[in-house]
Amino acid sequence: MTGPSSTAGACWFLVFPDTDAVAALAARARPCATREIAHPSGRPWLIGRWPDHALTSVACGPARLAVLGQHAVTEEEAEHAACAGSLEAADAYASRWAGSHHLIASLDGRTLVRGTVTGIRSVFAAQVPGTHGAHLVCDRADVLADVAGADLDEARLAVHLLSPGILHPLTTQTVWRGVDVVPGDRRVLLDRDGRLRTSRCWSPPPAELPLAEGARLVRERLADAVAARITGRELVSADLGGVDSTAVVATAARTGAKTVAYTAAVHDVLGDDVAHARRTVESLDAVEHHVVPATAVPLTFDRVDALDDDLDTPSLYAVNRHRRMYIIERAAERGSPVHLSGMGGDELFSGASAHVHGLLARHPRTAWRLARGFTSRHRWSRRTAIAQLLDRRPYGSWLARAAHDLTSPNPPCRSRCSPGAPRRDCPRGPPGPPSRPCARSSRCRPRTPSRSPRATADTGSWPPCAPWPASPGTSSRCPSRSA
Repeated sequence: MTGPSSTAGACWFLVFPDTDAVAALAARARPCATREIAHPSGRPWLIGRWPDHALTSVACGPARLAVLGQHAVTEEEAEHAACAGSLEAADAYASRWAGSHHLIASLDGRTLVRGTVTGIRSVFAAQVPGTHGAHLVCDRADVLADVAGADLDEARLAVHLLSPGILHPLTTQTVWRGVDVVPGDRRVLLDRDGRLRTSRCWSPPPAELPLAEGARLVRERLADAVAARITGRELVSADLGGVDSTAVVATAARTGAKTVAYTAAVHDVLGDDVAHARRTVESLDAVEHHVVPATAVPLTFDRVDALDDDLDTPSLYAVNRHRRMYIIERAAERGSPVHLSGMGGDELFSGASAHVHGLLARHPRTAWRLARGFTSRHRWSRRTAIAQLLDRRPYGSWLARAAHDLTSPNPPCRSRCSPGAPRRDCPRGPPGPPSRPCARSSRCRPRTPSRSPRATADTGSWPPCAPWPASPGTSSRCPSRSA
């Protein structure tokens, strides 16, 4: 198990309530920390490890406020928020700040902690035995577990290892007992004794903007986000490949900063990222472009047995760690202190198939149109997809069935896949339970990798399975991808 003592190179912080009940816990964390900020009472407030440039902190009478992460918040702006008169008012003022950061504020012994709605800047909380109900708050689950003395939950760990892209609500659980994830749309409030409550700090805006107005706001927010990361820097680097990273590079280049862009070529003959990247560079000034040959980029699982990153949960990206870091390491050698990417663009704008199930009852025509698109894109079985869409069981019942099916035996393949047969992934087994896709034998697998725009052609992997709830007699894990 990791913790403060084993995350020597990682950044982390712990938030302590203004009470002597947690003094022993602060003493336990202090030897592994390099930074500390006190409450007005002199008791520890923040203890941790972070670089100087990541923190802006101010004191305003009995108030304290800290912004920690990627941001461009000045001390003057932070002081305005700290002097707003209440923790909630300080949070409202700070909500306009661009970047990816944590907000920690203290006033009259009460403390507020907020991360990001996306969960990139997570917030974890734990009630510590022997502290009269006091809670600690941290940005890393492993550090909090170590300080609070929480045990590893092997059942939760097994679920995370089974499928890193696990389903709700399992994503809201850590792998330590008693260490909880605070939802991204809620903020933590600690009273003087460390008792914890949460309140909503974000709600989705109404879907009422015209497309042109929405596009303008996205452009402005993207410009603010990029500026928060590169302001004052003479040189930055970035990925340049898909639509999302292209928008980031164009935005960075227009700020006047020297931008070094990297495009990774792929083995797929249909891959066109390099061609589009070159067209983008031709239309921009001050962009230095490098194309990385496909043969130079490490493959998936490269040196996976030698990973030494300090992670507080199993990560889907671990198998691609060296593949993703190859370009970043080249950028660092070029002298770039900051590397930008388009990660997150797909999650914001591509749309997930999961919402089609709930959309069907409210807007059936739109739902069927989207369902046809997802079915065609991912080569799902239409029969299986329709059965899942029409299954109206509550989500909890479907999730329980999915868990039950994990230990069910695989049905046999109905027929062999001959070399000349149409491409099929897993032919459907006989209807009825146990409802699992067949095992992928050497004679029952795709002949060529997926050609979808976002496919990982170098590894021959398929796009993800449809997450629509499955009906009895159909696969609850992965529908057949036969057309």
